[in-house]
Amino acid sequence: MAEVKIPKTMQAFAAVSPGKTRIVRINVPTPGENQALVKIECCVPCNTTDRYIIQSSFGSQEFPVLVGHESVGRVVAVGAGVRQLKVGDRVVRANATGAPFQDGYYSKWGGFAEYGLVEDSTPVTGLQQLPLHKAALMIALSETASCIEQLGDVTGKTVLVTGTGIAGYTLAYFAKAFGAARVIVLGRRASRLKPAKALGADEAYVGGTPEWEQRRQIRDADFVLEATGNAGIFAGGVPLLKQGGLVAFYGVSETPYTLGQSRDVRTLTFTPQEAKCYEQVCRLLETDERLTQVLLTHRWGFSQIEEAFRQVNAGEVIKGMVVMGE
Repeated sequence: MAEVKIPKTMQAFAAVSPGKTRIVRINVPTPGENQALVKIECCVPCNTTDRYIIQSSFGSQEFPVLVGHESVGRVVAVGAGVRQLKVGDRVVRANATGAPFQDGYYSKWGGFAEYGLVEDSTPVTGLQQLPLHKAALMIALSETASCIEQLGDVTGKTVLVTGTGIAGYTLAYFAKAFGAARVIVLGRRASRLKPAKALGADEAYVGGTPEWEQRRQIRDADFVLEATGNAGIFAGGVPLLKQGGLVAFYGVSETPYTLGQSRDVRTLTFTPQEAKCYEQVCRLLETDERLTQVLLTHRWGFSQIEEAFRQVNAGEVIKGMVVMGE
């Protein structure tokens, strides 16, 4: 990797007050003894977390705040105590400041910036040579892959996924990839069903339609995976669950989820452990072109980031990447 001249300041994307964002200029962070400085290549808007942070609905939020947690970049400098990373290594989740508050800004990861910091760690082998557009999806896919692993063995099982966003699509994809015999997807919009089928879903329905009302009379699902954040859609899918089946929650609803009539079911709240799945997901991204062809619907330059979030908030995007050098 050619030597990178590191500037003193950089651009970053901040929410300066609830709902109001802009590109700001801050100091390039200095790596500590066990940290590496990363030149960020791209960052992916999270369809949920980033939006909630900007809107001040992500717990107790203070402003101004730097956002973005799905970043990918290359190491350009290392601290004196770094032993595993080296200049040129590609890493994920660089933080623009490396501190909860610095240069007048709070930080919720701060991946929408030109530079960031990571702690010393073993580099992900499969990530190093992936094309950037594939590397951009690694965090989102690793989260949901780890969730499917938490279900245990799904081989030969029937899995219903409620949700046709990035989480729903990828939960369905990994359920099928890990051996489920039948994967069913339930969503709100007919236009969102085609990607689910393209990624391997055996059936896909819009809630409330005659087709779904007929299908849900057959209680054959071993698992119901909630990924909409919509309690109403979820409630429409629960009747498909067998007695003794498992309901697992990935989405977060503003209104409480209900299981309807008292039933013999088990429940689980997913706790994503993405790092465990990095290498496996890199191999799938390298070999299965459907993942980027179906899921990566948008690409923007950093100067277009406000338009990127407008499109994300409008539901026009499955997944998109903001490229820092464009």
